[in-house]
Amino acid sequence: MIQRLLASVVVLALAAGQADAGLLSLNFHSQTMGSTLGGAPIPDGLDFDVHAIFLDDFDFQSDPGIGLFLVTQIDVKITGIPIPVIFSLFDYGAYVFDPSLALGYVPALAAVGGGGALAPAYSAATPPISGDAPTTTVFSDYLGSVETAIFFPTIFGDLILDYGTNPVEASITAVPEPSTLSMCAILVGLVGLTSVRRRRKAGRAAA
Repeated sequence: MIQRLLASVVVLALAAGQADAGLLSLNFHSQTMGSTLGGAPIPDGLDFDVHAIFLDDFDFQSDPGIGLFLVTQIDVKITGIPIPVIFSLFDYGAYVFDPSLALGYVPALAAVGGGGALAPAYSAATPPISGDAPTTTVFSDYLGSVETAIFFPTIFGDLILDYGTNPVEASITAVPEPSTLSMCAILVGLVGLTSVRRRRKAGRAAA
């Protein structure tokens, strides 16, 4: 029974493993332009890292040249210190514009119902990507920003990030989708259970 179940999980895990999510990384050194955490001003000159995992296999935006994707995880760090963000699905979206619709490439993390966006613009992406189907790429030749401020509820109070005119390092990489990670965890558990049962059977046989 365990072997049949394990075989089924292996098939499902391999099938799920073929799908990736996108990881949008926005990293910048900020003159904070009035950024605050819990109502307290954030000093100038700090490093900010904002990473958002989005499901890139379904585009909610029908217009060509732009993709809107569901964000499932947001990680914010200020000088390396994690600032856990509190949000629900559909609160934030990852937008990707390509030069067919915008002035250059614009990868953006936006609060869908209002609350701003981090939306830097670049003249190059290596390799070039489509906004409708983003893949692993690194953005370069910073042009400026469409929007520079975003609002996050966090466990430390409301966080407002604004990086003003400072250049932003941006990239998109592929990561396993959350469903893939869960399936792999189940797979590891079942493999462990099977190994334990085999050892117990071997022990009883030896006795």
